[in-house]
Amino acid sequence: MVPREKKQGEMFRIRGGARRKRRFEDSLEDDKEENKERTEEEETVDGKEAEKQDSPPGWKKHRSYFPDKENDDNEEEGILSSEVSAIRKINPIGRPAECGIIHRVYVENFMCHKKMTIDLCRNVNFIHGQNGSGKSAVLAAVQICLGAGARRTHRARNLKDLIRKGWGGKSVVKVRLLNRGDDAYEHDLYGDYVTVERTIERNGSGGYRLLDEHEAVKSMRRGDLDSLLDHLNIQVDNPVAVLDQEEAKRFLTGKPEDKYAFFTKATELERIDRTYASGRDNITQYQEQSERVRTSVQPALLKVKSMEERWKEYKELDKMEDRVAEARVNYVWSFWKELNEELKIKQKTQNEAKKKLEKRREELQAFTASASEKDPEEETIAKEIYVLDEEAKKAAVEKQRLGSELRASAFPLKEEKHRLKSCQRELSTSNKKLDSARLRLRETREQAAAAAGNAEGETAARAKKMTDLEAAINDNRSSSDDLKPDIEKLHRRYEEMEPAVHQCREDLAAADRQLKAVVRRLQELHSDAGGSMAVFGEKCVEMHRRVQMEKSFKGPVAGPIGASLKIKEGKEDFAKLAESTLVGLDRFVCTNDHDRVLLMKIRADLRCTTRQCGIFQMNDAGKRYDVQEVDLGEGIETVSTVLSVEDDLVFNCLVHNRKIDQRALCKSKEASESALLSTDANGRECIKEEKIQCVHFFPRGDFWQCQRGMRTVTSNEKGLTRLTIGVDRSAAVKETEREHGILKKEVIDMKKREVEMVKKHKQVKVQWNAGMKKLHDLSSKIKRDQSKLDDLKNEPDMLVNVNAIDTSELEEDVTECEEAVKLLKDNEVDT
Repeated sequence: MVPREKKQGEMFRIRGGARRKRRFEDSLEDDKEENKERTEEEETVDGKEAEKQDSPPGWKKHRSYFPDKENDDNEEEGILSSEVSAIRKINPIGRPAECGIIHRVYVENFMCHKKMTIDLCRNVNFIHGQNGSGKSAVLAAVQICLGAGARRTHRARNLKDLIRKGWGGKSVVKVRLLNRGDDAYEHDLYGDYVTVERTIERNGSGGYRLLDEHEAVKSMRRGDLDSLLDHLNIQVDNPVAVLDQEEAKRFLTGKPEDKYAFFTKATELERIDRTYASGRDNITQYQEQSERVRTSVQPALLKVKSMEERWKEYKELDKMEDRVAEARVNYVWSFWKELNEELKIKQKTQNEAKKKLEKRREELQAFTASASEKDPEEETIAKEIYVLDEEAKKAAVEKQRLGSELRASAFPLKEEKHRLKSCQRELSTSNKKLDSARLRLRETREQAAAAAGNAEGETAARAKKMTDLEAAINDNRSSSDDLKPDIEKLHRRYEEMEPAVHQCREDLAAADRQLKAVVRRLQELHSDAGGSMAVFGEKCVEMHRRVQMEKSFKGPVAGPIGASLKIKEGKEDFAKLAESTLVGLDRFVCTNDHDRVLLMKIRADLRCTTRQCGIFQMNDAGKRYDVQEVDLGEGIETVSTVLSVEDDLVFNCLVHNRKIDQRALCKSKEASESALLSTDANGRECIKEEKIQCVHFFPRGDFWQCQRGMRTVTSNEKGLTRLTIGVDRSAAVKETEREHGILKKEVIDMKKREVEMVKKHKQVKVQWNAGMKKLHDLSSKIKRDQSKLDDLKNEPDMLVNVNAIDTSELEEDVTECEEAVKLLKDNEVDT
């Protein structure tokens, strides 16, 4: 806990996680045991003193913590005299040192220090001294060096203001951290110590450097510094880690809102809330982008599906081509196989013939050899044969002479008989040849006639098929060409209608949500416990009743705030604009912690959400504030001049929290700038009336303000809502019922339009799908007919083969045979 009395010195420690916390507690226990064994004389601080020649005068060692009683509000002024104490303790033997502990702080030309080095111990360090001696500068140097901004130190508005006054160069700040043990950050790169160095230039620029234990530069990236701080769990922006005077003062004496803000920062709930809100926004944005992308890729998906179908057809065609190629290869190989078998048979026959030839040659050689041999008996037989041969020759000559005489006597008769037989034989042969030639001619002519008739029929039928196929292909192609523009037109129409359908659905959903909200509002107003408070929330009536019944409040309690507000007569034109400047009209106001606890208990009993029936606590419950109204001119009002506040506590709450006396109201932005915008002596923009801090204007409730010579305009995204201040239940019910009727009619009309739009969209999709199917069928027909036409064109022409049959030779043979038969008949008659 931070002590409530203000101390001159400041205490700080950068924590490195739960493990480091446990080690710190163990170290404190060891210190207590060691202190009991020691003498009562306190140790003096070890180590070297700060560089006195460069440090502010008045620094010296101090043996123990001594709380100063002076106020430290004006540390930058006064005498530069202070003391540094650091009770150095050594961890027990065998225990490794922690990482993330600040070992040394070095500043050069920073705030009030020219050059100074401070060595710190691993446990608790106290820095104290007189006002203006530079104690807070050491804490600010640690914050700035470890990545904090100038405003976080509460000592300057920008970095260049932290440079020592009178020095024209840069400022350097170094913080050396212990980097040992299992939790060390990249120990192989940095070693046992990591030094963070930050340079601040006169122009406000600068940079970071990460040094290893030998002061060698290892990185100059801010991302590496963030990784180091995240690894060591060092949070310089966390008020629990670094608690300076301003944060302590705000925590002790601030408002509940300040303490709650302190709590959210300390527990990182603020960062988590921002991260969560950013994540929700990103999720919504990504969902919208995903829906748009899904809508935009729908036509592409349909096209991909169509292309996949075509790709399947092409794959089937490739398979057929592969089968055809394989069949052709098999055909060639089958033809080769037949020839190879015939070759084998002929080779076998040839081998057998060769064997027989060799055998016959061997037999011939044997016979020749045997014939060449001579025998005496054979010679005798040969002589006898010779004699007999001679006798035979003589007998033959005689026979020949006798035969010649016989033939000479019978020759004329034989010759005639021979001629007759020869003539009859030739006549018979010629008749046979004639019959055969006639038969062959007749058969050939019959075959030619039959072939000619079949070929003409087949050719005519094939030509007719080809003509029909060509006509069908042309018709299908023409129909396909005529169908494509219609399909493209339907596709474009489908894509054009898609965003309109989506937008129609979104509009219907938004109107339906608005209608449901109005219905809930109307139900609240119709409730029996209603009244004028029901317009501020469904829980306000019951909350107000419970507050009125509660008798244990120690101070005044008012609420809801909106119930105490009325619009002054003649100020109705500014009513909505004045209400837009207020928030939490359903809140209740109390003056002490006891009453606040009772109100929170009542809220819990009623199961109010975090946004229902909030609570304001005012520390001052005195009389009504005396607000001095300022005449801002015609057409310009303040919130306090437009509203009439009956309850003093509510009025003080609105003045204190919403600054109703400092918010001006105007008809337009131009009128507000003309009446209130001005420039000061330095040419910077400002508001003419110093009391006015913010100017709101019609038509949406936007506002502008001047800060540090610059005018900023903030837009009211919600716009001006329905007026609830000073509205009774009956008027609110009528207004809400009228709004309900209008919204209900709009929702019905939107539903009708949505149904019609979806129906048309579906019809266009059906027509488009039908057109695509018809186009696909036509393409398939064209492919089939083209394939049939190619097959017919590749068939051989039968009529050409028929015309190639020639009977002239057969006819000549018949004529020759007839002439020969006629001649032979004439010779037979003559014989």
